[in-house]
Amino acid sequence: MSLLEDVSIVVTPNGYKAGTLYGVLPTYAESADKVTDGDFPLPNVNWTLGGAASITVDGLKIDNTVITGNGYAFQGITGAASGKRYVLTYDVIATNGKNLRLDQATAYTLDTSTTGTNRKFYFAWDRPNIYLNIKRIGADTDVTIDNVILQEVTSSDMDVTRATAATRVDEDGLVNYAEIIGDELVTNGDFATDSYWDKTGTWSIESNYATASGNSTSQYIQQDFTITNGKTYLFTYEIIENTLNGVGSALSGTGGFVQVFLSNVVGTHQVYITADDDAAAYALKIGVSATATTGTIKLDNVSVKEVTRDNVPRIDYTGGGCPHILAEPQRTNLITYSEDFSQSYWTKSGSSVTSNSVTSPDGTLNAYKLVEDTSTAQHRLRATNATITPGTVTQTIFAKAAERTWILVQENDMGGYYFNLSTGVVGSSSGLPDSNTITSMGNGWYKITVTITTANAFAKFSLYPATGDNSSSYTGDGTSGVYIWGAQLEVGSYATSYIPNSGTDAGVTRNQDQFTRDGIGSLINDSEGVLFVEMAFSDEGRLAILNSDASDDQVVLGFSGTVFCRIRENGANVVTQFVSSANQLNTYYKIAVKYKSGSSAIWVDGNETVVAGTFTLNDLSKILFISEGSRTYGKVRQIQVYPSALTTPQLRDLTT
Repeated sequence: MSLLEDVSIVVTPNGYKAGTLYGVLPTYAESADKVTDGDFPLPNVNWTLGGAASITVDGLKIDNTVITGNGYAFQGITGAASGKRYVLTYDVIATNGKNLRLDQATAYTLDTSTTGTNRKFYFAWDRPNIYLNIKRIGADTDVTIDNVILQEVTSSDMDVTRATAATRVDEDGLVNYAEIIGDELVTNGDFATDSYWDKTGTWSIESNYATASGNSTSQYIQQDFTITNGKTYLFTYEIIENTLNGVGSALSGTGGFVQVFLSNVVGTHQVYITADDDAAAYALKIGVSATATTGTIKLDNVSVKEVTRDNVPRIDYTGGGCPHILAEPQRTNLITYSEDFSQSYWTKSGSSVTSNSVTSPDGTLNAYKLVEDTSTAQHRLRATNATITPGTVTQTIFAKAAERTWILVQENDMGGYYFNLSTGVVGSSSGLPDSNTITSMGNGWYKITVTITTANAFAKFSLYPATGDNSSSYTGDGTSGVYIWGAQLEVGSYATSYIPNSGTDAGVTRNQDQFTRDGIGSLINDSEGVLFVEMAFSDEGRLAILNSDASDDQVVLGFSGTVFCRIRENGANVVTQFVSSANQLNTYYKIAVKYKSGSSAIWVDGNETVVAGTFTLNDLSKILFISEGSRTYGKVRQIQVYPSALTTPQLRDLTT
């Protein structure tokens, strides 16, 4: 039998949406409805009601249930048991802005604060009995729901939690946010007709574009559509022609969005904007400044789409080739201005900076050039000190050779490294830094990191152009330098993905990535099986198959100095085996743990280590990037679960 016929769960870098990483096998499926009389007919037979709950007929509604005060409604569900996953679907017919709750061993909140149909809530059954129980949350709750449907879900899709935005390297090698782009909100953004846009001043629509002339007044073309305060939107526009005169004669001004000043250069532009007034007279206002007295501008292809970044899985292509799932710990970029080196936050000594000098690793023309002056000295750019707890810190800078092909990256005046931006090699050390890396990002750019341990309660970040290895002090010519972009200073022993910061003094934090899947007991065999992963660990941690009580029975693979496996029964370790030859972080390994009482083994890259131990496991129903309180961080190419203990040839094939 082939491995594809044996496997029950396969997760790879695949399709995704916010909060979900889609699995390959098994594909998503829903059972028949488990609820009887979810449309709440009269007379009521199958629901037990309590408190102020009642099933009534309202002339304006189809049969419904009203749950108020101390009310509840429940019914028994045939076949319900721990280790199964369900989706509860319901309509909210009326509400006073309150939520209901679904009572399991965990009390889950059901979103009933607004009316709406076909609302879905996914959960793993963890109630010690078979009842579906819907209850009020507060004494003043007054909610009407209808068309309740409960279906068992079979799926390998993983839940993803990270309530912040986060960057990754995309398939084109660019550093950008992992995001979901929504539907188009602008109507007639290509100006095919003279409709949907309100115009002031000289604005007009003609020949499939919008145009305006400078006349010393502020004038707008504007349109209204639905936006939500605090949400981010991608605004795209094209300038076909621009002969406007005067300083600040760019397109400028917005209605329902935070005001931004837009590039007036001919070409297509993109800018992310945030909604700050969803009740504005116009969601979008595009204006010509009053400083423009003559000339014209022609505008086309205006687009606004909502952008979702929180909880979006990161499919990362660092290094090229096949992608991986990126899972990282929480980190904070303590550099207040990570891309704007013109700010006074960055002290220039024997140097200056020039903006928009070259295309940066994010694909836009926003990189700076660090330019030396004519003095005979070091030509330094230094960030304002960041307050830290004494310990290990890592700094990152993206750099590219200009006239100078070397750069010195230094921390706390304690030491740093010289990096060759032409060959991508590390030169000599100035002081005693702990470690360094230099990684090609394409187009001549390198990601450079330096890690150091300090007893100071502050951290400095300094950059110096250099004429050669160990040559940062020299007589400058006033024009030469290096290109820089994306500075990051984080507390930790290794660099993580870039966290943009455009002015937050306390730093910008990216939350940790959490990947989980519960309610899959039907896909996992308690008595025997295989847990397989292909990944590079970036830190110590564990990936585990768990039972419903995460502290009890587990099958674990992880890294703690070396790759290891562990099997726990009733909260106690009954099997632990380290593989001393697999001891490198950031190195991809194919690891399989075969668990079968009296016949277990761990396989790493085609090599077997036999594991001794007898055990009895129960109720294995979850996959988590966590075990025994230790989360797993790294780059994951695939996860597989087999409900049988594979043969030696199969395990060799799987891990080779």
